[in-house]
Amino acid sequence: MTTPTTHPCVFVDLDGTLCRRNSLKLYMREALLHNLRHGRVLQALGAAALMALRQTRCISHPRMKYGCISLLGTDAAIVERVACAIARNRNAAVEAFLSDRRAEGCRIVLATAAPAFYADSVHGVDDVLASPADGPDLNGERKALAIEQYCRTHTLHASWFLTDHHSDLPAMRLVASRGGDILLVNPSRRTQTAANQDFQRVLPCL
Repeated sequence: MTTPTTHPCVFVDLDGTLCRRNSLKLYMREALLHNLRHGRVLQALGAAALMALRQTRCISHPRMKYGCISLLGTDAAIVERVACAIARNRNAAVEAFLSDRRAEGCRIVLATAAPAFYADSVHGVDDVLASPADGPDLNGERKALAIEQYCRTHTLHASWFLTDHHSDLPAMRLVASRGGDILLVNPSRRTQTAANQDFQRVLPCL
């Protein structure tokens, strides 16, 4: 039996990596303004209350995140504005790196905990792995599992993984265990230290 040929694939995180900003904060801003412009004051106030509760650590981040999405909605106009905000904040160095890998024949896949309803609008990628609009977050082990399943389904080799955050350590470990490379993007000291401890080879940061 002939072994199927695997093709190289780059998996790239969104917040702090492909996008220099936190995309959820971009969504919150645009969604709040959209609701206020359309007279949905109660929805905007409810979302603001959830954000305040999160600031005081009275509720979890997922409770705040998905509660706000439920209140503020996923209107096409909001998605368009968020997509434009993400485009304005793209990391030029990461874009250049991805362009080079694409020229080498790599598939580019966005792998993010951001909600799919706006992550799907990010341009310059071939596919998107993201969180459902009602959760749970595609992070940690869930992201690693999604990458593994995606590679198996599409006969791909995870050649690169780009991230800025230590929450992606399970995905980093998966890609490294398959012979792929880890590239950190503006990592915190905690992320850099954790990666250096876990992996023999971490490429210079973008």
